[in-house]
Amino acid sequence: MDTSSGHQIYEARKAGALWSIACYIAGVALRDGLEAAREYADVNGFPWPPPMDRKKGRDFLGTPELRAAIGMVFVPRGKTPGTPTGKSMSEKKPCNRQRQAYQERLLTGDPWAEITLRLHYKTNYNSGNYALRGARTFAQEEGLPWPIPAKEDLPTEPNPCRAYFYRGTGIGWDAIAMLTGYTSHLEAWRAAKTWAEGCDLPWPI
Repeated sequence: MDTSSGHQIYEARKAGALWSIACYIAGVALRDGLEAAREYADVNGFPWPPPMDRKKGRDFLGTPELRAAIGMVFVPRGKTPGTPTGKSMSEKKPCNRQRQAYQERLLTGDPWAEITLRLHYKTNYNSGNYALRGARTFAQEEGLPWPIPAKEDLPTEPNPCRAYFYRGTGIGWDAIAMLTGYTSHLEAWRAAKTWAEGCDLPWPI
């Protein structure tokens, strides 16, 4: 039975693990682990990238550095690994207003119509559709909870891993604290920092 790091990382990713966590568990650096998994797939004729059994939006979260590293390895067969074929996720067009709409709704609970007006959308202020659609797009692209949970539905169990990776979406620490079970932005920041240091992940994000 193949017990190589490439095999371990490939199978962990298929099961839904973050690339960084799969590489960390296998005891190899991110870049080396990605290349080992790619080699394992090529040698055995397996699909690349690995098909995920439990695909969830939050599995793709990470820092711009992590996203860029992954993007450099996802190239078509026959091309040189490490050669990007397009823009990485970290080079996407900024979605500041979408992010603000998401945060405003989470932090204040205000109606979408008010948020639409506050963020200076140019048309149809009263309906709130523009802010709602922007927030939904942002959540879906970044793997954040949707619908935005009400305060009574927020998690109470602290989760430092999510605190770290949610920060990679660009939302503020106050919002991160609410989504990851912390009582303050400082608690969330400290937990994410400790997680990063323990998993040898980039810090600051």
